[in-house]
Amino acid sequence: MAADIRGAVAVPVTLFAVMVAVVILLVTQVLPVFDRVFAQLGVRMGAVATGMMNAGAVLAKAGTGIAVVLVAAAAAALVVALVPALREKFAAGFRRSFGGRGILGQMAAARFASSMSMAVASGLSMEESVALSAKLCGGAKEIDEKTERCRKEIEEGGSPADALAGSGLFSGRDCRLLKLAEQTGSLPDTLEDLAQRQEEESLRRIDRTVGAIEPAIVVITSALAGVILLSVMLPLMGLLSTIG
Repeated sequence: MAADIRGAVAVPVTLFAVMVAVVILLVTQVLPVFDRVFAQLGVRMGAVATGMMNAGAVLAKAGTGIAVVLVAAAAAALVVALVPALREKFAAGFRRSFGGRGILGQMAAARFASSMSMAVASGLSMEESVALSAKLCGGAKEIDEKTERCRKEIEEGGSPADALAGSGLFSGRDCRLLKLAEQTGSLPDTLEDLAQRQEEESLRRIDRTVGAIEPAIVVITSALAGVILLSVMLPLMGLLSTIG
């Protein structure tokens, strides 16, 4: 799953970097050339192109500072990636803040269901299974609260299926399946099937998100490039028609 996520994210990130580089090149290098040519001919570029050119001039002046910041950020990221203690601390902080929502929360629920299935099938009690599974998928505040709620309800004598349903980790449909599985004695198999479905759904959500990001990046950057070129070409066309 980690490999699938890295592969899915690499393409839009690379595409975004290329598109940003193209736009920066246009506003910092191409527009000033046209502006000087038009000034010699007594023509002004459009307001949009002029504003972008001014922004590009500010960006060019701050280029050294921006480059220093980017190099420092890249060096910090490299240090974090290479030092295991820092990498683990950063990952723990990220999981704590964002690991309980969206796709990451669904992946955590899938890990919880899979480990619960393995633990219950191996003969552990429900209390032990929940405690061990919580350690495996824990780290995010929201997930820890849900697994702790489940564990307390089981310790108080509640039904395992009701405790899992009341934890908030699974949807209403999945909770009904868990209750039925408890009645039929097939809770481990149902938990494993549930984990597999959650994992597959997580990957589908990642694919849908990436599939929506790529066209959005292309449309936005293409629109910017088109506006820049039109702002340059329209005065040029007007000048040519005047001369003609």
